[in-house]
Amino acid sequence: MVTLVGENKATLIRLLILFSAVILISSVWMLPVRATGDMYGTTYIEADGSITPSASPIRRDGNVYTLTGNFNGSVLRVEKSNIIIDGNGHTLYQKIMLSHVTNVTVKNCFITSPRGTGIHLDGSSNSTITNNTIWDCGLIETLGVQSAAIHIHYGDSNLIVKNNITDNEVGMMVIESPNTLVYNNNFVNNQRDLSYFMGPGFGMMNSSAAFDNGEEGNYWSNYNGTDTDGNGIGDSPYIIDENNADNYPLMESITIPEFPSWFMLPLLFIATLVAITYRNKLQRKPTNPVY
Repeated sequence: MVTLVGENKATLIRLLILFSAVILISSVWMLPVRATGDMYGTTYIEADGSITPSASPIRRDGNVYTLTGNFNGSVLRVEKSNIIIDGNGHTLYQKIMLSHVTNVTVKNCFITSPRGTGIHLDGSSNSTITNNTIWDCGLIETLGVQSAAIHIHYGDSNLIVKNNITDNEVGMMVIESPNTLVYNNNFVNNQRDLSYFMGPGFGMMNSSAAFDNGEEGNYWSNYNGTDTDGNGIGDSPYIIDENNADNYPLMESITIPEFPSWFMLPLLFIATLVAITYRNKLQRKPTNPVY
């Protein structure tokens, strides 16, 4: 019995040491080689796939571009089509701009740009914005509305799905961008969820998009409808403005992971070690004492 207790203590100590080591290694691995996230100006993913400046906190693996650190002052401008931008749980304090590209996915980003735009699709089509959290963006002033958490301008067939769009002056602007589909997003505590665009020399340009996929729409924190059949869909549409409505508003918010994907690796490793240790303990049969 004493031997088994001693073995249990030793196993626990080994697991604690392994846990601490894995967390430490993960934290060190996530640090960028240089503090390039503090650069100001614009970081480019060029049409040829190169990254300028080359020291920017982005790792390229084929057509996947993964952030390795926060962007504290630099706009990320994407000029290459057919790629994936994986924020990897990092934060951008300026916007991501897709400039005249197609088939680009932006995912797993935290974005805040006070009085500015979070994600801007300029002349870009067939792209997907998913699993991002965007807050404290947008600008409403006397000259008009000029920025939003997500601003789509002159695009076609873009998909906005499973994003947190929270605490912004303006949630979205969708200007002259047909076939834009917006569903399964959380619109929470925005001063305006959707707005027209109005800037010097442009006049007023109304937003227009489809805010449901025919079965499910979005969660709106200011929707006060009922759900008599308990199917999770509001009985009445959510009227956004005179041109837009969500016909299938969600009664509860969508769950969107808010932790970086890299964090799952050490957790999975630790869980595997615990399972193996526990299995070995069950298989070990203590010998009967001899009297």
